[in-house]
Amino acid sequence: MPSKSDSYVISSAVLQRFTSALFGAAGVAPAMANEWAKSLVWANLRGVDSHGVLRIPGYLERLKTKAINPTPDMRVERRSGAIAVLEADRAPGAVAMAMAMEEAIARAREVHVGWCAARNITHAGAVGYFALQAASAGMAGIVMSASGPMMAYHGRRRLEQSARDRFPGQEPAVATARHVHVECRHGKGDERARCRARHSAGLGGWTRRDATPLTRGSSRRCCRSAEQKGQVFPS
Repeated sequence: MPSKSDSYVISSAVLQRFTSALFGAAGVAPAMANEWAKSLVWANLRGVDSHGVLRIPGYLERLKTKAINPTPDMRVERRSGAIAVLEADRAPGAVAMAMAMEEAIARAREVHVGWCAARNITHAGAVGYFALQAASAGMAGIVMSASGPMMAYHGRRRLEQSARDRFPGQEPAVATARHVHVECRHGKGDERARCRARHSAGLGGWTRRDATPLTRGSSRRCCRSAEQKGQVFPS
């Protein structure tokens, strides 16, 4: 017999309380848990399910391993005119980003434009949520976040073909990947992961800053080379 699946409709208020309770059970303070849960449910209501409550298991695992700090010491470390720097202390990303936007809004109210850089945050979630904070305050908001490279950029195939035409026999990275550099050091787990991700994604070989091509090789060889020769490679 075909399996029968039942659908259940849960109100957003109930889902938000349940989500907040899960974070609270993992050691997150109630106010932070509520803010975090609110941003996730907002994403679901917005139709951005990839950044909604399906993220909860991953977040709980990161809380368990302390990759996300449930009791962060968040503070504004620098504030001058329109600019502020928030130290998030590996706080839940949504909580830190909400605090950063509050600070940016406060800067803008004082000098008509505000910018807050949040450092040491964790996964930011649906960043549109924070831009709407500015809109609710009667302002225009722009939100940006940074991470390691996770996917090939748009137009890569066309650029690589152009590189092959211009540099016959050389790796496309010589022409297409010189704009971003990161120093690889052997022993840094996150740097080796970036090497492997780039290699496995087929993003081409490595190139030194002076555009001298390197062989594709293994990620470990890339890292050892960086440590021994002090070379800088594209991320």
